[in-house]
Amino acid sequence: MTQELAERQSELLRLLVEQYIATAAPVSSGGLVERHELGMSSATVRNTFAELESEGYVERTHSSAGATPTGRAYRYYVEVLLRSSEVPSNRQQTIRHQFHQVESEDVFLWARLAAATLARLSEALAIVTPLPGRTEHGMDEPVVYGISQVVNQPELIDRIDMVRELLDAVESGRLAPALHTDDLPASGLRVVIGNEHDEPFLHPYAAIMSAYGPAEDDSERGAVVALGPTRMDYATAIPAVRYLGELLSGMAETLDTVYQNREYV
Repeated sequence: MTQELAERQSELLRLLVEQYIATAAPVSSGGLVERHELGMSSATVRNTFAELESEGYVERTHSSAGATPTGRAYRYYVEVLLRSSEVPSNRQQTIRHQFHQVESEDVFLWARLAAATLARLSEALAIVTPLPGRTEHGMDEPVVYGISQVVNQPELIDRIDMVRELLDAVESGRLAPALHTDDLPASGLRVVIGNEHDEPFLHPYAAIMSAYGPAEDDSERGAVVALGPTRMDYATAIPAVRYLGELLSGMAETLDTVYQNREYV
């Protein structure tokens, strides 16, 4: 369990993480005070940054430099600081309408639509694995959308080596296995950040993952994944992954009922 920080440390860490997510630029103490009217001096913020740095939440090149969050900071943000939210209701309605228009029992088509939708909602790389054994023509390969949304992020534009490794993992089909998408819990989300990944090529990234499938059959599970830099917009991506996982699970449950009814006819 993550140990909670002091109130001032928590609030400044939240502001630091959210500003860095928005700007991809190191955050200065003076800039934070000016932007948020904190009612404290920049020296106080700078001292708090120093405390957070000593505890592994912040990195600075020197004491007067701007601060950037570490993987530990993002973990604390996700587990403690991030306020619960949902995909806006109007977007939910649009997404349900799009899936209704598919009108197909081919779960590969579901995966394609879900991946395209998730990439658009989360502005991240989306990976959706179809329900095993349920696709037409045996098309069980993961569906991937939104590669450009990851490789064009500021921290990756000049890192051709990192981009090449990610593209190679996508093209070779080893990305989903590296994320352990076949080992997700039946309910809830799994968030893996930075060095928490087993594979070194994934250390610059965070992954938000959800399994989906019929409730009574744990052997038939697909996965919904949003992958982005550790600086990804967790507040947007987490509810998007959760919603699409729940939507696909409901569709899988309905399809399972259809199959069962056919067996009795």
